[in-house]
Amino acid sequence: MGLVIFFVIAWMILAVFFSLKQRLSSKLNIILFLMIQLVHINFYTIFSFKLEWFIVDKSPVAFITSVVYRDIILPSLLLLFINLVYSEKRAGNRFVITLSIWIILVATAHLLSVFGIERLQHWSIWYMGLFCAGMMVFSFLFKVLLMKLYLKENQSNDGPSI
Repeated sequence: MGLVIFFVIAWMILAVFFSLKQRLSSKLNIILFLMIQLVHINFYTIFSFKLEWFIVDKSPVAFITSVVYRDIILPSLLLLFINLVYSEKRAGNRFVITLSIWIILVATAHLLSVFGIERLQHWSIWYMGLFCAGMMVFSFLFKVLLMKLYLKENQSNDGPSI
């Protein structure tokens, strides 16, 4: 049952992401997606395998559900967050978007333990909330860095050619 619910959540998030007009270019979205994946997988490995704060069930369905969450839902929500915050001008709307995405991230992570996909040992919903907030801050700061590099590259290419 959990696998179906996570596939539906992933499908809805991807449908929303691809139906909205993207303010960032495809290149920046791809680079952001890959960096989010890189950082998230490293932290996930440290927290689960090395520190054993939570343990993923060994069944194939639980593994696939965990992969759908880690590889589709979390990075897609973070990309949606970055694109929505970047396109919004008013601070109040940015705050509402940030809070909404954070709640969805924490709720989907909590569903992993509700469906028995992950067993929490030294981990709690509050730690997951802090982790999701950290991933959101990292995504936003990395987007700022990429935008500065992108604008710098465009400025250096706009000069006269010799």
